[in-house]
Amino acid sequence: MVYISASMPMAVAIPVVLLMTVALGLLIERAAYKPLRSAPRMSVMISAIGVSYLLQNLATYITGGLARPYPEIPFLKGTFMLGALKIKIITVVTPLLTILLVIALVIFINHTKTGMAMRAVSRDFDTARLMGIKVNNIISVTFIIGSFLAGVGSILYFSNYGQVSPTIGAMPGLKAFVAAVFGGIGSIPEPLMLWSAIRTSYANPYLSCFSS
Repeated sequence: MVYISASMPMAVAIPVVLLMTVALGLLIERAAYKPLRSAPRMSVMISAIGVSYLLQNLATYITGGLARPYPEIPFLKGTFMLGALKIKIITVVTPLLTILLVIALVIFINHTKTGMAMRAVSRDFDTARLMGIKVNNIISVTFIIGSFLAGVGSILYFSNYGQVSPTIGAMPGLKAFVAAVFGGIGSIPEPLMLWSAIRTSYANPYLSCFSS
């Protein structure tokens, strides 16, 4: 986003960034995950960790590892007053948009043929193939959706944080992984609620100081 927004209007830069994120996700799926379809799950986990370090170090090499200011998105940078509180628009848009996306994702997973195929593939590759499901296509669709949501999440997160660096996503990624493991990797709402609890626990000291 830092480089793309410098060369084109923000209204064009945001869709381009999301498309590039989806393309990167598909590339990762083809290069790092597809060859491991029949491998043990631990091998897939090791591959995922390797890809994350590869991307971090590649970004560090390209950018020099320096933090850069994140471009301001006009409709997210404003503030409004709620009584005596001055609230940033991004802090309101983020949870609302997250809830809407989660609801849309749950509906998609539970009430569409592609969503049901995803659930079948996650349970058993071989049985899904016998049922006529194109496993590779379904996994690619999963990566498209996941990459798109990652792109939206990154825009919201960095718009609030104000700067971006190659390793800045490590801690949010770790928290999301913990939330997914404890909340249930096969579920959607529970990890989201656990992630919210983790974020709230980090915010409690600041809230208590503000209230005092």
